[in-house]
Amino acid sequence: MDDADYIIGLMKTETGALGFIPSTAIRQRWIKKGRYIIQRDARGRARGYLLHGPPIPGRPLYINQACIDLDHRLHGFGILAVRQLVARAIAAGTTSIKLRCAFDLPANHFWHAAGFHATSTEPGGKRRGRVIVNYQLEIPNATPLFFPTRSPGILTPGP
Repeated sequence: MDDADYIIGLMKTETGALGFIPSTAIRQRWIKKGRYIIQRDARGRARGYLLHGPPIPGRPLYINQACIDLDHRLHGFGILAVRQLVARAIAAGTTSIKLRCAFDLPANHFWHAAGFHATSTEPGGKRRGRVIVNYQLEIPNATPLFFPTRSPGILTPGP
């Protein structure tokens, strides 16, 4: 299974929380351009992913979607992806990292623990009507607060 197939498969299992991005978009916008991070365990098995926008100097870097396999949450995979993304953001000279998360998801606790701050809320779409929380992590202070006691594995950045 390649990275795109893994991302698409996990996205399908978590559609209720994430929504869904067409497979062609995953392959063209993220995989082809190396704008993703795959979290892997010590044996090299994929455990989660993070999709991000282009790192542009002087501009924010956006997390488009992030997900950890349900059975592997709370083991440090998410924070490793955030650390890798912070490194990419610093290298590119971006100003901050931003993301949006539905208010009713447990992921909000993770984003707070990782050092992100809620900046605003907005009404959700017509179909679900969920409140959306906007988060930001300033790059000059970009040290995620949560540090796992052991490393769960390795990260595989995009090509």
